[in-house]
Amino acid sequence: MSLTIKNVFTYLDLFFGYLTSALMRVALYGLTALFTLAAVLFVLVIPFDERLDLNELDNLELLVLSAFALVSIRFFKRSQMEGIALWSRIKSYCFISAFLSILCLAIACLVLMAVIADKREISISDLALSLEITYFLFSVIYVFTLYAFAPLPKISWLSSRGNESSKPDTSESSKNKWTEAPKDDVFYTDSTGSTHTDFMNTGNKQ
Repeated sequence: MSLTIKNVFTYLDLFFGYLTSALMRVALYGLTALFTLAAVLFVLVIPFDERLDLNELDNLELLVLSAFALVSIRFFKRSQMEGIALWSRIKSYCFISAFLSILCLAIACLVLMAVIADKREISISDLALSLEITYFLFSVIYVFTLYAFAPLPKISWLSSRGNESSKPDTSESSKNKWTEAPKDDVFYTDSTGSTHTDFMNTGNKQ
């Protein structure tokens, strides 16, 4: 009876363990996708005021958007050149984006709380200014992080140097080192005309 109850609790534990694991994975992937989408839209949409028209952007905003597009393309191209699978590329990109989104949101909340604590109130102009500063800071950090974490090939001269150091010594001097006779041995000729070393002679004497 006790064994049956133990088996039932084991199966229940496994069932709820797999269930909670699946739910947490879905929640984790869902939140990661949500924060990634928020980060990308934040960089691409915030500069536009009323409509998606490039004429509304100034030179700095155009530079930020161009840098973000180029660095994102570079991230996926570099990953593909290093043989990383598509799903792994997407996961890496989403992880970086989600992490920066959460970090930026936390910093923005702390700054907003500091402004409220200092002024006891907050106006629309303060929100607009903080949004503009947050946008440029987040965009610069985002672009820099994507550029820094893009996979890179190994430096050729470092890898070749390591291979050369690990290769066995096959030079002529190395061959001679193993084939030449010991310097301490003395050659002599016995009564039969055979040549021996003093080392062999010593062995025979023993």
